[in-house]
Amino acid sequence: TYHGNTFFGGTRDLRVCISSDTSRFYNHVFALSNVSFVTSSGIVKFVGSSTQNIDIADLKSFVVDKSNGDVLLLNPLSVSGNIKFVKGNISTSSTNLLSITSSGSVSGASNASYIEGPVKKIGNTTFSFPVGKKGYLREIEIGAPASITNAYVAEFFYDSTAVNTINADSNLSHVSRNR
Repeated sequence: TYHGNTFFGGTRDLRVCISSDTSRFYNHVFALSNVSFVTSSGIVKFVGSSTQNIDIADLKSFVVDKSNGDVLLLNPLSVSGNIKFVKGNISTSSTNLLSITSSGSVSGASNASYIEGPVKKIGNTTFSFPVGKKGYLREIEIGAPASITNAYVAEFFYDSTAVNTINADSNLSHVSRNR
């Protein structure tokens, strides 16, 4: 368990959550250059009562379970395992993009926990993007792409303008105005 701001540095792999351990982070987490954040089969949990700044390049699996605040990405993050949503959002941007690899998955998204901002999914399996805004989960689903290297980026936008589907790609099956 890490209660203060946590900085990992050096030139070796950082091994946390070895075996079935759970490491809980209550504040900001920074993995400085040349550090691999290796989680083995353990779990990284972002918990606490305020927004956490996260600067980690890659993680296997993690849980967002915060009593208050969000997880804010300061740099791009690649996830190859499962992201479990319990409470609290992950805030991303086009610069600080969350990428879920072909072996990655998500679970537990709800109105209380989702990705606010863009997210990329790589792979050839059906996937529901756990995106939303303003307290509402609004999943965006894709069918199984043809190639394991295919990548799609999705983001939910909350606005009141009319949806123009006249020039939509013919592969787009549905546009919803539901909020």
